[in-house]
Amino acid sequence: MSPGRRAAVAAGVLAVLALWLFATFNQGHRIALRLGPWRWSGEAVFAIYAGMCLGMVAMFLLGLPADLAMRRERERLLRRLRSLEDAIDVADDTPTE
Repeated sequence: MSPGRRAAVAAGVLAVLALWLFATFNQGHRIALRLGPWRWSGEAVFAIYAGMCLGMVAMFLLGLPADLAMRRERERLLRRLRSLEDAIDVADDTPTE
């Protein structure tokens, strides 16, 4: 496993652990959310988990265009590299006099 992947896994585990600790310490606390005409009343734990899930979905959706652009650029560069390799192979195969 690469060091970057290890760091990502460690960060994920740390985030889940922090969320679990925060939810455990706020267990049984009642809260009320008022968002315009919409109201919700319940335990803080559910609001914490819902906020975490909504944050992950938002980060996924906001990062998706950049990720797709990077993938397209990578594919374009790979196609360019293959065409250059083919051109070099063709040049090597031609007889020189």
